[in-house]
Amino acid sequence: MKAVRQVMTCQRLRRETGWSLLVLEHAPVALGLLGTHLGARDRRLPGSILLERLRHDIELLRGHRLELPQTAENYLAAWLRAGYLVRSFPPGASEETYELSIAAGHALRLVESLETPRAVATESVSVAAFVG
Repeated sequence: MKAVRQVMTCQRLRRETGWSLLVLEHAPVALGLLGTHLGARDRRLPGSILLERLRHDIELLRGHRLELPQTAENYLAAWLRAGYLVRSFPPGASEETYELSIAAGHALRLVESLETPRAVATESVSVAAFVG
């Protein structure tokens, strides 16, 4: 029964926003860009600044032969529609701001947690080889 419950939970979670972000065709790009610009120091950015940064990074990624056919504006709009971003209009601000949705933040932390153990394991093996 435990396996059935776990599978049913995963089936339900598969329809959640965070899961959909992880399985996007361009998930590494979306997660990398959103994490870089909204997942660390700047958790909320004005739209014009976020778009400027996205345009710059998308051009850099295209230079690394990644196929990114959409504009930064289109990616931003798609991520907003999908629920990966939250747009707000703070009182007194001259433009909208963007931040990660809770689900997108969870997806980013999951991806980051997958990378961290590898670094720790590699360090442990290196220390063992050095000591041994």
